[in-house]
Amino acid sequence: MTDPAAPEPTGLTGPRPVDLGFGLRCRLRAKHARTLVHEIRAHGADQKLWWLFPVTALLILLALAVTTTTTALPVAVYALF
Repeated sequence: MTDPAAPEPTGLTGPRPVDLGFGLRCRLRAKHARTLVHEIRAHGADQKLWWLFPVTALLILLALAVTTTTTALPVAVYALF
């Protein structure tokens, strides 16, 4: 028999996550993305790593290309040409 006053074991589950809502999660992700872009830009300018800007832009374009290939966007773009 277990003691009702004893605390529940937390084990691997831990505390239940808080539901922040879709809008707040999007705003937080955008805030962190802006912070990341600002830090990369500041580091590149401070260290005179001017090649870092086009490489970062290419990586972002590649990530967008990979993520949009599974949506209807490629079909819409293909229809334009």
